[in-house]
Amino acid sequence: MAYNILTGGRCDHRNRLPSIVQLINDAAPDLLGICECTDFDDTRAADFNDLCSATGMIGFLNHAPSGHHVALLRRPSVRVRKINGSAVGMYNGLVRATLETEAAGAMTVVMSHLHPFASHQRLIEMQTVLGKSRATDNALIMGDMNSVAPEDATPTLEAAPDHLATRFKDERAKLDTRIIAAPVAHGFIDLGARAGASPTYPTALDGKDMRYGVRVRLDYIFATVRLAERCREFRVIHGRAAESASDHLPVIADFAVD
Repeated sequence: MAYNILTGGRCDHRNRLPSIVQLINDAAPDLLGICECTDFDDTRAADFNDLCSATGMIGFLNHAPSGHHVALLRRPSVRVRKINGSAVGMYNGLVRATLETEAAGAMTVVMSHLHPFASHQRLIEMQTVLGKSRATDNALIMGDMNSVAPEDATPTLEAAPDHLATRFKDERAKLDTRIIAAPVAHGFIDLGARAGASPTYPTALDGKDMRYGVRVRLDYIFATVRLAERCREFRVIHGRAAESASDHLPVIADFAVD
């Protein structure tokens, strides 16, 4: 499961963490990647510990220059060979783990949150993510990629308000789809595209969906071909609770690896 929880689950003096925890517990993922663990390493370190405790998961937090840290959480039953983080040359950084599974053997997972503003920077960061991901034949890349897939680059999105669409456009003011095309070119399957997944951003939180007037798919899970064959389901988590817990909807995939 991959989830951008928006500024650490708090904004405008509101604590959204209980709702976020409930969504996670309802989905019950074995592996959870979180974006925007904002200030979890400093004044709000207790929030990350509480999140891990409330979900019954073990967490690894990577510190990012932006302050919007990336984390990877797992059930105690998930066997980890190695886990580490990096933010070298990246705005929000990444977490990389090598897992051991019963049916698929070793599996690499990279959780990341790509640059929120510059498409050329996102492309560079995606190359870093790809380089970190191919240690094993079974690999996953997941997170908020802040990018539009080629098949999602519609005229409606092209004409979206500047405060939304400009973030996804290149220096020619065209929607930049190279970032999502890159993992596909390197042998990954976009599970959301294959499943016909719906957009993930923005939600109805604070009426953001109404202000933007259009939704876009920014949250992805990619799998190598061998691992994609084991994917039983991919879905975007919808519902009233998800619409108010963050400005992103969570995405989740189920694999037959045990």
